[in-house]
Amino acid sequence: MQKLLFSLRTLFVVCLLATTTTTVLAVNGTESVKAHYLPEETAARFGELNILHNNRICQMQTYAIYFTKKLYGSDTYQGLTAEQVLTGWIFWGEEWMDEPMLKMKDGEMKQRMMLSNYVSANTFFKRDNSIYTIDKYVKAYNKGNKDEFHKQVMSVDNKIQLLMNLRRGLSLKIFPYSIKDSTIWYAPTEDLPKAMDFKHQEFIQTVFTQLFDNAETNNYKQMDLIVDKMLKYQRANGGTSLPSAKQIHAERTCNNIPFATIIFIVCVAMGVSTLLYTISRLGRQYWLKKNHDVRAGRKSRMDTAITLASRLVMLIAFATISYYLYLLKTINVSLPMANKYDIMLLSAWTIMLLSLVVGLKYRILLPMGFIVSAVILGISIFATTV
Repeated sequence: MQKLLFSLRTLFVVCLLATTTTTVLAVNGTESVKAHYLPEETAARFGELNILHNNRICQMQTYAIYFTKKLYGSDTYQGLTAEQVLTGWIFWGEEWMDEPMLKMKDGEMKQRMMLSNYVSANTFFKRDNSIYTIDKYVKAYNKGNKDEFHKQVMSVDNKIQLLMNLRRGLSLKIFPYSIKDSTIWYAPTEDLPKAMDFKHQEFIQTVFTQLFDNAETNNYKQMDLIVDKMLKYQRANGGTSLPSAKQIHAERTCNNIPFATIIFIVCVAMGVSTLLYTISRLGRQYWLKKNHDVRAGRKSRMDTAITLASRLVMLIAFATISYYLYLLKTINVSLPMANKYDIMLLSAWTIMLLSLVVGLKYRILLPMGFIVSAVILGISIFATTV
């Protein structure tokens, strides 16, 4: 029993150390970033802007996290926040083209082209960026060649196109303009409607020029003031398309707290430890029955304590994922079933509920509930980083 309790404590410590080590490495890693980037506070100010992304108006922080995860497989890069990465690409795109932040999957493309785990965008360009080296493979894929190699090429091409759209300003649909009852969000490089008055056109077309000038001179206070003006412009012209204060709070809470990852770690630790204990308990009961021991079939204090502790942890995990789903519902208004990630979360929620209810009669379902939930959450987390 002492060995089992020692293993349980060790498992929790390992999880904690893994999380702490990742945090420490992230904080100390900025020295390896050669490209320029904004201070965290100024970049965070940009994250408060609203943007049209995936057919909904969300915080630019959300888009920054999507952008960074899509390229790097993580919501931070060498200790920089997602907002610092995004704004770095906006204001110093040429420098960031040399940053090795495109994550390469293991496979035929990586092997054939002798690529590292992480490469720069410039890896796929030659002769002053005039030749796109994988263009012929992209064309072959579009003509029907959909083997594993060409699928991997298209995955890289999607990342390159994401970068190019940002550098052209096409992704930055952050300027709302309302005509009658409809509001359209424009990017700074888009053609603006002739009906738009000159004041609006001038603001949209010149504001980024001011931001670029101040970024080059490290005038971050002035950049903050300009971003404040952009926020005021959005509030004045966004109409009903803008998310409510409650939705913004819910979205930023989801962005800042990795609910799925935390619950996943807890479920892995509890699933493994409670399953090991259950196997040990069943083995002990078998041995007692075999030897006609009077203690056979009796429930020890340790059994009761571990069962209650496991049920309490499962209840906390269930309450946490319920709160997370509530936040997602607040953001999306309807139930969160828009993608595989949402469906996975609902599946994990259902498994936890069943293990709590049915586990009252069949105790083995509690450790199984932890393990199955961990598997589902692990798949959902992995799906958001590929």
